[in-house]
Amino acid sequence: MRTGLSWIAVILLNLVLAGCGGDRPMVLTEGCYSGDRIPAGVWDSLQTSIDAYYARVRAGRWEEIYANVATSVQEQRTPQEFLTPLVGFVQQFGLPDDLKHVSTTVVRFGSSFPHTIPLECATGENSPPFNLLLLDYPTQASVVHLGDLGKDSFYISSLWYLENEVWKMAGFFSKPATMIGKGWEEYAEWAAAERLANNRRNAALLYNIAIDLVLPNAWTQPAELNGLKRRQGRLNVTQLPVGTPEPWPAETDTFSVFSTAYALIADELGILFGYETLAPLSDSTAVGAYSDQLSRYIRAGFPEYEEVFDKLVLRAVNPEDREQYTTHIYSLRSTP
Repeated sequence: MRTGLSWIAVILLNLVLAGCGGDRPMVLTEGCYSGDRIPAGVWDSLQTSIDAYYARVRAGRWEEIYANVATSVQEQRTPQEFLTPLVGFVQQFGLPDDLKHVSTTVVRFGSSFPHTIPLECATGENSPPFNLLLLDYPTQASVVHLGDLGKDSFYISSLWYLENEVWKMAGFFSKPATMIGKGWEEYAEWAAAERLANNRRNAALLYNIAIDLVLPNAWTQPAELNGLKRRQGRLNVTQLPVGTPEPWPAETDTFSVFSTAYALIADELGILFGYETLAPLSDSTAVGAYSDQLSRYIRAGFPEYEEVFDKLVLRAVNPEDREQYTTHIYSLRSTP
């Protein structure tokens, strides 16, 4: 059902950096550090850069933000390319008034701790390790915050490179931490309940939601991720196509259905199927009639969907160009 993310790496050579941590110098050996394992001077200097960054975001000082982006990143991405995700998120959702710190991880690569993808990073004696997927840069830090926006919580993540003894911004990433007020644990429990009820398709899709919500950003894979994937992998499901088209005989016609996903529609859960249209997209009446036909087949053949999903979403795509499509939405809570 899923494809993995991909990317990175750290352990041991003494490096002393005269930093901006006041009387607490930045002392960092090669390795991966999280939580209270991060040296005090390193934490102080990183926090100074983070505070300045969020002050600029709240003030909308975008040019100043880019001016403080790591040189290696500026060489790869223009101001527009780097700032668009950040500006778009802030303009659409705002920035939470209260940003709660979730995690900070600092990595230093070197000869005794070479760059690898993924990098396994220990969190402590009683906690399982997690993986980082990082580009090959000598010293970097990942910082994750959590904030409430409307009814849901969002992860606000940033990636930092240490450049000339100053932490410079290298990346920004934002994504939901909850969906319709529920976190990954609740969706995992819901998936387990659907599995016990033998609604394995529902369970597989609910595990997808849990997996998406457990990931704070594109470069961190928490320890809980593998457990969720294992539980989902034990499900034996059919007729949830992902990539490979399947023929679905619906009344007098056969439809080529090639994708399945969950969807969020106005605070309601939906299940979305992509299929190749049997009529030109320009003929909206014919496309709509085919969509109605396929919806009746799905509702009759998979009545378990209404136990979890409020909406059925059918995306009719041009077989020659799947970027061209039209969408029809049906309620799963009413009589077809």
